[in-house]
Amino acid sequence: LRRQRQMFIRDRGKGNSNLVAEFNIHCDAEAARIVFLHRGLKCPFWLISWEVTTHCVIPWDWYDIWINRERGADGQVVSVNQNRTQTFIEKLFGKLEGFTRPRDDGSKVDTGDAESTQDVTCVIPDAVAVAAALDERVVVDSFDTFVTVELHGRETRGGICIDWYGTDQSMEKKGRWRNCKVITRCDQDLFLHHMQRIVDQESM
Repeated sequence: LRRQRQMFIRDRGKGNSNLVAEFNIHCDAEAARIVFLHRGLKCPFWLISWEVTTHCVIPWDWYDIWINRERGADGQVVSVNQNRTQTFIEKLFGKLEGFTRPRDDGSKVDTGDAESTQDVTCVIPDAVAVAAALDERVVVDSFDTFVTVELHGRETRGGICIDWYGTDQSMEKKGRWRNCKVITRCDQDLFLHHMQRIVDQESM
C-alpha cells in the first residue's frame, strides 16, 4: 500500500449484503478497515458509491447505437455489422439487459431481485469507477474526509462510515484524518465518450 499512488474503492450506501454493507466489504470487514485506516498511503483513496454511479448510466437507446443495433420494419431491434468488441459487449451484458431493460410496454421481467427490478437503465458501476480512475475529469464533485468501516452491529457490520461534517479541529481531537476523497457526482457525457472509444478502437 505504501507504493500505491492512487486507489479506487467502490461501495454502496444502500446495502446488498445487509442493510448497509456492500457484499465484498461485508465478507471481510476487518481487511477493509485495515486498508481504510492505513496511514502509509501517499494520497487519499477515492470512494465511489453505487448510488453515484446510478446517475452516470448508459441509456438503453444509447446502448443500442453503441453496439450497432437497428430497429427493423417489424419493430424488433436487431444487431447489424458488429465488430468483435460490440459482439462481446452484447453477450456480456445480455443478462443485465434481460433483467433491467423495460419492455416496449413499460413492463419488466420479474426476477425476484429487488435491486434489478428498480434499475431501468444500464448501470455499470465498475466501468464508471474505472473511467474516473483513468480520467479524473470524469469526477465532477467530491470532498475529502475521514472514512472507516463498521465491524460490529447485527445490521451494520461492514458498513462504510463517512464523517460528513468533520472539521480539521474535530478530526484531530478524535484521531481522524482526511483519508478519503468521496466522489459525489460524475460527468455522464464524458463517461459515455470513454465507453464509445472502447468500440471505436477496433475500427481505427
